[in-house]
Amino acid sequence: MTITLWNGEADGTLPPAVAHLLHQLDDLAIEWQLWRHPPTPRVEDASAVHDALPNGIHTKNLCVTANDDPLYLLTCRANCRVSWQTVAKNLGTRRLSFADEARVLACLGVAVGSVTPLAVMNDTHHRVCLLMDSQVRNGGCVYVHPLVNDMTLALRGEDLWRFACH
Repeated sequence: MTITLWNGEADGTLPPAVAHLLHQLDDLAIEWQLWRHPPTPRVEDASAVHDALPNGIHTKNLCVTANDDPLYLLTCRANCRVSWQTVAKNLGTRRLSFADEARVLACLGVAVGSVTPLAVMNDTHHRVCLLMDSQVRNGGCVYVHPLVNDMTLALRGEDLWRFACH
């Protein structure tokens, strides 16, 4: 697997949404690094990417719903085992289900395999509730998709949270 660090040159190969995201991060004085690699739509597909990048917290992002509203975006460590019963109980519901792709795309503007907490910037109607693992939120270096799944973005956990909440 080829993984390359993006050198920041405006070579026209970044998707417009990613370029816009990077400009927004820059406007908030958030430091970041970007790597290109083959698509990794699932955590299971990303192990080679995880192994090739410097130490940090790799994430997984799960979009779930209870009774179709609201949509919850759970961002946690890639190796975290999620207790759906505990999450549902903490959200005051009995059952959660994965959101369908059409709803994820409509709310977050990204495909299911590219979900990232950075996509909340596309949630202009505030239909998504972001739930972030405290270890991710407080992580020194956190890896997430930058709206596409053939790139990985590194930034500090507190900056990721700050961006998602601004």
